[in-house]
Amino acid sequence: MVAVLSVVLSLLVPRTVPAPPPDPARDLRRIETLLHSMSLTSFTRTAHRHSAVDDWFDWSTDLCSAPVVGSSGRTFDFATACRRHDFGYRNLKLMDERYSCPNRPLNEVCAAGTWSHGKWWNSESRRRVDDQFRRDMLNHCASRRSSDRPTCRWWAETFHRAVRIAGGP
Repeated sequence: MVAVLSVVLSLLVPRTVPAPPPDPARDLRRIETLLHSMSLTSFTRTAHRHSAVDDWFDWSTDLCSAPVVGSSGRTFDFATACRRHDFGYRNLKLMDERYSCPNRPLNEVCAAGTWSHGKWWNSESRRRVDDQFRRDMLNHCASRRSSDRPTCRWWAETFHRAVRIAGGP
């Protein structure tokens, strides 16, 4: 009876998978896949049910910091595009924070204050994230009623211009 109870309890207790050691090449591949190779629908599913491999990523979002207009309106809803855009900005910056320090010990991340931006988070990576944001918004606009599409595209271009101006570096 004790043996049966032990087996049943072991099946009910969730097993935790240890996070893999830090690996910049693996992490960058995963970020690039999430940003540029995966459909926005698949990205959204992953954001809601990410795996242990993705636990260190920053999944937070402020939905484009759009306090005046918001990330949705009558003709558009850019919330999912904003989520992926925020993911790109936050996690490419985190790549630098984790891995862009001199003399980083193997299988470890940078100590606080020893890193600098520029290797993964730079003007080129930012442009790629912003361009993906534009594509995601325009793809959303294509799914709207034909009468809403011109206004939706106008908002998409407005949002894109705003992030290009304010997003830095």
